[in-house]
Amino acid sequence: MTCKDCVSYEVCRIVRNNGDDRVLENSPCGYFKNKADFVEVVRCEKCKWYIGGRMQCGHPFVLFSDRLMTTQFCSYGERRDT
Repeated sequence: MTCKDCVSYEVCRIVRNNGDDRVLENSPCGYFKNKADFVEVVRCEKCKWYIGGRMQCGHPFVLFSDRLMTTQFCSYGERRDT
């Protein structure tokens, strides 16, 4: 594994070395988190089931007792085609 395999790679490039890739090591540091261990979530606002005007979910199996917030997500999230 290398730094480019880490979820924090872009942040490290900016914060730790001002975008100079030569400064990054070729092996993981103590903060290394492998990208393969994470799944990208689709937040409500970007989901194809999101009903924007009412801030609600249109998926038949999703029941929320309150209005959705744009920062929430669920296991049924699917990215919109647009």
